[in-house]
Amino acid sequence: MQLLDICKRLTKNNSIKLTEGTSIGQWIMTPEYSVNHVDVKTFSDWEIAGMFMLCWNMEKESKLYATIKPSKSDFSYSKEFATGEKTQIHTHDYIELGYVVDGEFKQKILGKDISFIGNC
Repeated sequence: MQLLDICKRLTKNNSIKLTEGTSIGQWIMTPEYSVNHVDVKTFSDWEIAGMFMLCWNMEKESKLYATIKPSKSDFSYSKEFATGEKTQIHTHDYIELGYVVDGEFKQKILGKDISFIGNC
């Protein structure tokens, strides 16, 4: 099974389906609400593991599907988004590594626009 298929299965096929407005959903993707405020993202479930994976699957129909592994219970989060929509400027109290399986993902890191391009 290819990595792209695994990501799609992880993000879309869980029995617990969460939608916009849930607290974990707001943590996964917080739309920009201020160009001057910087959020600090923290992950409180360290008792599960010292490392976690946030898996995003952004479909062409402007739908985000996401999940976190490991988690106390399996879930799939979904949210509609607009092309070019920005998330709130933020930092993390943990190390974040990103890997794009397919397509392109743009991010501003330390004031620089960076494009991540996958080629599955």
